[in-house]
Amino acid sequence: DRENYKAFWNRYQEIIKLKETDFIDYYDPQLTLKGLKMIFEKNKNILSENKSTKSATTVTVTENNYEQFFTQEPEDKYVKTTDLVKDGDTLNLKGSFYNKSFMVDKSITFTSLNNDAKLYNSTVYVIGQNASGSTISNLMIFNDGTLLKGIQVKNSSNLTIKNNNVTTYGLRAYGFVADYMDNSTIEFNDFERKGDDWRYITF
Repeated sequence: DRENYKAFWNRYQEIIKLKETDFIDYYDPQLTLKGLKMIFEKNKNILSENKSTKSATTVTVTENNYEQFFTQEPEDKYVKTTDLVKDGDTLNLKGSFYNKSFMVDKSITFTSLNNDAKLYNSTVYVIGQNASGSTISNLMIFNDGTLLKGIQVKNSSNLTIKNNNVTTYGLRAYGFVADYMDNSTIEFNDFERKGDDWRYITF
């Protein structure tokens, strides 16, 4: 059908860009869905090779190079990762960060490998299905301000959130907020709420 054909064709185009000279056959406007599937079958070794060559990397993020990995346009509601961040990567936070927003919008590991990252008045957002499968771990977050969140999840699944220590002060300041999160593991975290606004404690 048209939708399946379109999906196969879009993927076909992506592979041609990656390995044009090796790909068997070429686009024929009259090519049927069955024929397109046959092309994929004949080229499954190439598809597998292309997939395996996209190796994950570990990058260290500091206060000084933060803008290499996160950006926000004036019209954007949230910060987002730059093209330097790929699915499967590990973002290793190191040192202190002040008044920063971080975004997990791809399937990555967002952590501090040496447990030495401290985030002050900062929020880690995990938003969208593209972030599904991510791990957020080993973070120390200290927030003092109205409506500040430590870690906020929205519309993601299969997450692992562990070994984080989040302390919050201020009116409606949340350590951890989850909105439409499922099939996820939350363990060994310490979410501590301090101050007088006890109506808004969440864990």
